[in-house]
Formats: sequence, structure tokens, C-alpha cells
Amino acid sequence: MQRDIEAFVKTSDPGAVLSLLATVTGPLVNVDDPPDDHYLHIYESGAIILMFSAMDDGFLSVWMNAASPWPSSPALARFLAAHLQCIVRCDPESDYPDVPWYSDVFLHIEGGVETLFSWE
Repeated sequence: MQRDIEAFVKTSDPGAVLSLLATVTGPLVNVDDPPDDHYLHIYESGAIILMFSAMDDGFLSVWMNAASPWPSSPALARFLAAHLQCIVRCDPESDYPDVPWYSDVFLHIEGGVETLFSWE
């Protein structure tokens, strides 16, 4: 069973992330921007739900429900890092079985190089 996935993209251009994802998901339609949260944007494409949330440290959280075409957070992160040429982070999930679930260890992808680090 596939889980929801999330990656954190270091970018100042959320539009570039949205355009790239739409090349795989199909058109993403903005369905909700909660009035009390200017940092959260919700999109849909068929059964796919995508949420963008800007973070204070310059990262953009990219969350997708289990209907995502990517099987895991690392798969999504690798796709984003390769195509956007930027830093992307995510939960290492089962790609790194030695990392305990719910730890503060994240997968950091930059320039095609993957490293694990504590993101506190």
C-alpha cells in the first residue's frame, strides 16, 4: 500500500515546481487557499491532491496523497532535484532501512549526491 509522500524543495519559485509536477500529473487546478494561511496552497489533478506550504527557512513543502505517481518520498525528491537543479530533502523511508522511523534524520539531495543528516 502506497503512503502519502512529501519532499522539501529549496526554491524561491514555487511556480517552477508546480509546472514540473504538472508534466507528470496533468494539469493541477488550485482548489483551495485557506484564508487564514497565506503559505498553504492546495491543488488537484484527478485523484491526486497536492499541497504546497512555504517554510520559514526557504524550503517549500510539497505533499502529495497516495494517488501520487511517485511510489515514495525519495522518488519524488530525486525527480525534483534532478529537474530543478536545487536542494531537495525528504524522509529517507525504506530506501535507507537503517534510519529509524520518526527520527530527525532526513535525506538531502544536492547535485545528484545523497546524504543523510539531522534536520532539527
